[in-house]
This record gives sequence, structure tokens and C-alpha cells, in this order.
Amino acid sequence: MLNNLVDKVTPKSAALLVMDIQNDFCADDGFFGRLGRDMKPIQEMVSRLEKLIEASRKVGVPIFFIKAIYDDVYLSDTIRLRHERNHLPQNYCIFGTWGAEFYKIKPLPNEIVIDKHRYNSFTGTNLDTMLRNFGIKTVICTGTATNICVEATAREAYSKDYHVVIVEDCCASSYGREFHEMTLENCRQTFGVVCNSEELIKHLERKNVNHS
Repeated sequence: MLNNLVDKVTPKSAALLVMDIQNDFCADDGFFGRLGRDMKPIQEMVSRLEKLIEASRKVGVPIFFIKAIYDDVYLSDTIRLRHERNHLPQNYCIFGTWGAEFYKIKPLPNEIVIDKHRYNSFTGTNLDTMLRNFGIKTVICTGTATNICVEATAREAYSKDYHVVIVEDCCASSYGREFHEMTLENCRQTFGVVCNSEELIKHLERKNVNHS
């Protein structure tokens, strides 16, 4: 619910962050699909996210499309050890490959695309600078995986004094529903608010009319 952030979530003060909607994370024949993960929750989520993206464009909410790029040159020892522990090959989201490209969604020519090399979308990127240049006070977090990159980014945004909204039906996880729900509860209790896309779209449309 947006009750205590109503005046903070407006087309002029909020930005939509769309994280890691890429073939390797979302497609049946992408990296995690080939590992046997259940891609259906993510694919169903993307359909709802497409509607939120379109609604955000109509009311003028800036959209930041964030892509994971995990070429070997960007991998630290800690990341390599994590891959080893989880028996993951280190060959997904490689720049220039089909797996790293967007899944279904497509940024417009004037929209911002940011490459990141860590879970947290702020680490090693100019996301914070760009948000502040846009006068953004609130970040609306969407994408995959809820419990990894979405949560890591939302937590860092809160630490940087942004208001945080996670859209519960516009993020998803191939790790299991319980991981998704755990992040949402963490957000409710500690660093932001949770709403659904229908509620958010109606709210932004009202705010856009009131301020036009």
C-alpha cells in the first residue's frame, strides 16, 4: 500500500527501475531455464510489467532499464567462489550475446539503459547520479530476481535516502515463491512499501491529472 508515500510517488519525483529482464533470466531456453528453473512466474510477471512500463511512459515517469553484464573481466574472486559453491557455469549474461539481451521488453531510443556487474544496481554505475539529476526522490523497483537484484537495489536505494516502492506483481524469482514473499515482507518491515501494479498505475494517473 502507498498510504504513507502518497505525496512522494508522483510522475515528476519517481522513477521506474526495470531490472534484469533478460533472456538468460527469463526465457525457457535462457541460462536459468536450461538449468531447470521454473520460468513461468517470471514470464507471467513480465506481461504485467509491460503494462506498467507503458502506463509509466504515458504519465511521464522516467524509466531506467538495468541489465546484468557478467563477462569474465567483471567477475571478482567472491563471485567466482559463489558460482563454484552453487555449481553454476560462469557464462551467462555475456555482453553481445542473445542471453544478455532484453526479454520481450524494449526500451525506447530516448530511455536510459544501464549495465551493471553486481546484484546492486548502484554499485559501479552512475544510477545514483542520474536519478539525482532527474530530481528523483522515489524509486519503483521491478524485475528479477525479487530476492537478489531487486532486493539488493531496493536496500541500497533506502540507504541512499530514496523512498522505496517494490511492485509485488512486477517482480518474480525462479528460486521459489517463498523467496519472493520473504523479500516483500522484508521491504514492508524495514525499508519501503509494497504495492501491486494496478494500484500503482491508478495512483500515478491520478497524480498526473492533479498536477497537469
